[in-house]
Amino acid sequence: MATGNSEWLDTLSSIAYHWGPFFFAILFCLLVTRTARTWYVNVSHEQATNATLIEEHRKYFHYTFIFSFVLVVLSIAWYFYTNFSRYHPFWATISMGKNENVDSDQIYAREWTAKGGSDSKEIQLVVLRDHPIRNGEKIFLYYWECPDAPSLNDPAVEGPSLSASGRCGSGIGALPAKISIPLELVDATVFPQRFKLKKSNGTPAIVAEN
Repeated sequence: MATGNSEWLDTLSSIAYHWGPFFFAILFCLLVTRTARTWYVNVSHEQATNATLIEEHRKYFHYTFIFSFVLVVLSIAWYFYTNFSRYHPFWATISMGKNENVDSDQIYAREWTAKGGSDSKEIQLVVLRDHPIRNGEKIFLYYWECPDAPSLNDPAVEGPSLSASGRCGSGIGALPAKISIPLELVDATVFPQRFKLKKSNGTPAIVAEN
């Protein structure tokens, strides 16, 4: 029985989270305003000669109706404000090899060496959208891989090299070619989402971690 109540509360909390003030406005209309109308109708029939009691219930019903109407209007205004008048962030992390990199003009990112060792690292990124993040929405990132880092003190080294910060392209030679790959947002309600960069037949792909 306790488990059933817990699941019901979890479902109710999830609905309230997604619908916000609109959920509470509808809940108020269904519970408080509807109950006030039922009382008013019952009193009108059962206490037809008691004008004072009927008037009190009529006023209570009218007040709750007006208040519920105001709540609905405010919740609609809240919906338009939250969906069309500000940015919506999405936070994710991508684990990858130490020489692999991703970037895009659609993200804000920073990187650090993963705890698993120096052969891997993680990119933490934040995506800003002018609309609510949707499940399955794709963000395209530029991927490139640096060559193994040569000694920075060796003057004979030619070609692309890694800087002291681990980013390639600060040495002599052309930058590695960049490839556009999609990152698909699996669940817009989970922060942060964790992804991993994998290669299949030499083709990189970003997949969600289980």
